[in-house]
Amino acid sequence: MSTESTAIAPPRTGLFEHMYGVTDLEGAGRYWAQLGFEPLAEGTLEAERAHELYGVESGLESVRLGHRATQRQGLIRLMRWESAAGEGLKFAHPLDLGSRWSGFYVKDVLEMRDAYRDQAALTGERWDVTDPSRLPVTDQTPSFYDPFVGIREIFVVGGEHRHAFLQRVRFDRPGVGSFADATPLACTEATHGNVVMPSFITHAFYADALGLVPQAEPMRLDWTMPAIRQSLNMREGQAFTVIVYQVPEVPTGFLRVYGMEGPVEDRRADSRPGQLGLCCYSYAFPAGDLAQRRAVLEAARATDVSAVQTNEFGETSLTFNAPDGYAWHLLEQGP
Repeated sequence: MSTESTAIAPPRTGLFEHMYGVTDLEGAGRYWAQLGFEPLAEGTLEAERAHELYGVESGLESVRLGHRATQRQGLIRLMRWESAAGEGLKFAHPLDLGSRWSGFYVKDVLEMRDAYRDQAALTGERWDVTDPSRLPVTDQTPSFYDPFVGIREIFVVGGEHRHAFLQRVRFDRPGVGSFADATPLACTEATHGNVVMPSFITHAFYADALGLVPQAEPMRLDWTMPAIRQSLNMREGQAFTVIVYQVPEVPTGFLRVYGMEGPVEDRRADSRPGQLGLCCYSYAFPAGDLAQRRAVLEAARATDVSAVQTNEFGETSLTFNAPDGYAWHLLEQGP
């Protein structure tokens, strides 16, 4: 682990936005409203400016959504391109290179599972929805007299959606996920995201260039673990090392970084701005940060670092590719 991260100013919050390319802004807004999100801002970019910032030669119309419970982090950005670059990840395997998903906490994973399966049955629309897996957080063996303590999780994939929904059972984790009253489905803001890397060697970029810190030492997991195998649809023999990064002293909005062992399909080209579905994440930094951070990014081997410029919401911003091949968007907010 690099020791230079302490000198790098961290983001203001955890993961700020999960950015989704969509074909229909109105329909996407209705979808996210079911999970407790509402519009905060709208903006557009002409094709020339969108190409300078995102590398996409297409006009862009975006809507930023905040959760009713909190608008500090875990937001959603809907991006409708006049000419989308591609269909995105769609139903790619969770552990393909380039895979991303948005994590949320819910009050009832069975309610969430049934909602998607009912929608699929009603409309014929494809939704891949796993049965709940159980991940214990204690060493006790569950029984009638000592009920399970841990997380129930389902994974949901649609044509433009990739989500993990987690339910805490008989324990709490203060500060990680906020519920709002009277949302159609009891769901928090986006509490975490992930990147799946071809090599774990480059994971320290997120400390060196973005100022994140690890929650704990890296952990190796493999397909022989039933809960992990089920939640990520792991194939026989698959294994990975994972480390969780967060903003210092911020308990939520964290980033899981996976390093795969062995060959997997490379879908990184389908996981970047211009594509449909989950295509990028953003972090928010204090005003005045990005001009000097460009040099930090380049020194940490980021590529295609854009000029600092105004995004569709009028914010100072830039976009780049991390050494692992993932596209990122940074923006400035507040003093």
